[in-house]
Amino acid sequence: MKRLILIATCAWLIASAPALVQYNAPAAARTAGKPTTPDSAFVAAAAQSAFSGAAIARLAETRAASADVKRLAREMVAISERMASDVAPMLKAQGVAAPGEMDQRQKSAFDWLQKLEGEAFDRAFVSSMRATRASEVMVFQRASDKAHDSELRAWAGRMLPALKTQQEGFNNVK
Repeated sequence: MKRLILIATCAWLIASAPALVQYNAPAAARTAGKPTTPDSAFVAAAAQSAFSGAAIARLAETRAASADVKRLAREMVAISERMASDVAPMLKAQGVAAPGEMDQRQKSAFDWLQKLEGEAFDRAFVSSMRATRASEVMVFQRASDKAHDSELRAWAGRMLPALKTQQEGFNNVK
């Protein structure tokens, strides 16, 4: 079981952390609709996180065995949907395309989680969400402190309490 939790955590970290942590896109990757500044990279990562987070949380609502995990999944859906609606105008303002699907790493993690059920799913989901929320909190904290755009900085600061509260919720699940 410990191996399963470790694998789930690694899969989720691989799936979500790069999207959240990569602020500067390489010059060769800068094309229309792609992030070109740290602010636009943050907005793109937040949109991608909201998109994939909602999908994975919806999966958890149906697959989880524990009432606590189902509650956290419902909260995660609400946070992800709020984040997605908030970030939509920022994507447009930054000239970045909205995500239409999960990136390949997130899709792989999602597919892997789809194969699990019940308590095994609960452990894998909670473990991966602990790591994901920790990364998101770190990135949102950085954006709330250092984003160049004042509206973006304020929005990141407004999202932080919800992300931190949910991070605590995942940390408290046994």
